[in-house]
Amino acid sequence: MTLSRYASLGVVLVCFSTVAPAQQADAPAGVAEPAPSSAAPTPSPPEPSAAAEAEAQLAQAARLAGENRWAEAVRIHAALAEQGNAAAQLLLGDAALAGRGTPRDEAAAVAWYRRAAEQGLATAQVRLGEACLSGVGVARDPVQAVRWFTKAAEQGEPVGQLRLALAYDTGQGVSRDPALAAKWFAKAAEQGHPLAQSALGAAYWQGEGVPRDPALAVSWFAKAAEQGETEAQFRLAQALAQGVGTAADGAGAMQWWTRAAEADHREAAFELAQALAEGKIVPMDKAAAVRWYTKAALQGDARAQAALGIIYAAGDGAPQNFGEAFTWLSRAAEQGDVRAQVLLGQMFYRGLGVPQNFEQAYIWVDVAASRFTGNGRREVLQLRDALARLLTAEQLARAQGRALELVRSHNWR
Repeated sequence: MTLSRYASLGVVLVCFSTVAPAQQADAPAGVAEPAPSSAAPTPSPPEPSAAAEAEAQLAQAARLAGENRWAEAVRIHAALAEQGNAAAQLLLGDAALAGRGTPRDEAAAVAWYRRAAEQGLATAQVRLGEACLSGVGVARDPVQAVRWFTKAAEQGEPVGQLRLALAYDTGQGVSRDPALAAKWFAKAAEQGHPLAQSALGAAYWQGEGVPRDPALAVSWFAKAAEQGETEAQFRLAQALAQGVGTAADGAGAMQWWTRAAEADHREAAFELAQALAEGKIVPMDKAAAVRWYTKAALQGDARAQAALGIIYAAGDGAPQNFGEAFTWLSRAAEQGDVRAQVLLGQMFYRGLGVPQNFEQAYIWVDVAASRFTGNGRREVLQLRDALARLLTAEQLARAQGRALELVRSHNWR
């Protein structure tokens, strides 16, 4: 299992160049790249008075930044950074990366990050790891990314721990090791990081790297869900609906599906719509179901698109509208939903919401027949054969070729 949902965290990505400073392009006017530091001794700890002065200047810079006086803040950070202040080096890198108070310059930014990271500043070490993983400003180097994540993680930095866990989970820059992934997810989760809590819950739910323990999984999902992590909210709702790892609680499931769906979690929107359409967990409300199906469908959920197509074709939950039915079934069929492919073929056959076209009908039913398994396969094959009899030999050959092309081009199985 790869916890791919957690592989993209929306964190600012920067990078340190592994090219020697002399080989790098000159920085544009603004924040200059620091002088090479490989031969420089580690700065001695400042005297207490100097440290207090530096803290006061950092506080002043923070106030200026809060007033959007970025250029003035950058000047203070630059002066402190040149004196070896790691916190200022990190902030100067942030400014250069974002282009706040100085022209955007990735190379200068990452050079300052490195200076701070080499002084042991864990946040800067995470920045460098993210940079090497993403390839911003330097050739992508997952191995170096893991090196920096490890340094930060060993200092107890939760984002570093999460990033290291993800590296072990996905096998980026290091051999995949679910047990080590779970270990580092746990360390970040124990510090309250919601994404790590959700990922750790997923590990316990699936028994990946740790013994399977649905109850423990649910406890971690709950912690992350309370912090607003939408995947955890969805997974907690699923557990409550199924009564796995916790007592079944339909009302609780609806609550967490709703919170996740409102935050644009499309699977949660689909499950919420299903519950409202079926009336098994809560009283049936077909109009509300259509609203949530639509939200999920607009986010690209093929199951919701197929459901909407059926609703509009039947006029059950919404006024009958064959044009809408055709639109949603087409979208679902293009995504590989077999049921939608069969129904789309029938729409073409009967001329519902689209001009009648036996050749197009055959194409979509043939695509579905090549993938359909289980109950109903016999009926689909019979429909395909009936459509074939309505075509000329030339039309049939063309339709079969197009159906095969669709299956291959979409890698449908």
